[in-house]
Amino acid sequence: MTDLLKVVTEATERYVAARDELRKLGKEAGSQVFLAFMKKYPEVQAITWTQYTPYFNDGDACVFGVNDLVIHIKEVVDKYLSDSELADEELKTFDDYIDYTYGWYETADENADYLNHHENLRNDFLVLRELMHGNDEFALGAFGDHVRVLVTQDNVEVEEYDHD
Repeated sequence: MTDLLKVVTEATERYVAARDELRKLGKEAGSQVFLAFMKKYPEVQAITWTQYTPYFNDGDACVFGVNDLVIHIKEVVDKYLSDSELADEELKTFDDYIDYTYGWYETADENADYLNHHENLRNDFLVLRELMHGNDEFALGAFGDHVRVLVTQDNVEVEEYDHD
């Protein structure tokens, strides 16, 4: 191996190791932040969102972004589940929350109304939203690209997301 090739190989290995360590730390930090929020607010059943780099942007640059974080307040979830054929169901997966949210458009207004009457919860949720929308590098490092995220009281679930 030539001296230059050896230098390139060693530099690349150091870079990959540092990148992998940063990703690991990002995932730990992201989970830690959201689980701390959930512990502080047991009335929050879940938070869901998607984040990705679009494959096409009508000629503009395709830039990574985080879509709106959706908060699911247990009281609101319970009310709408009891009024539907899902009354005996338990929301467990990201798809369950999507089906529930799209099935009951009123929940967005009721969750917002709940937040408006619980100032500390609202303010802390806005901090989370700002963290995720104002710091793409953190969001990307913590959860990845082309993913959907479901945060519950005891778990952060990240799965691949096909957005096209």
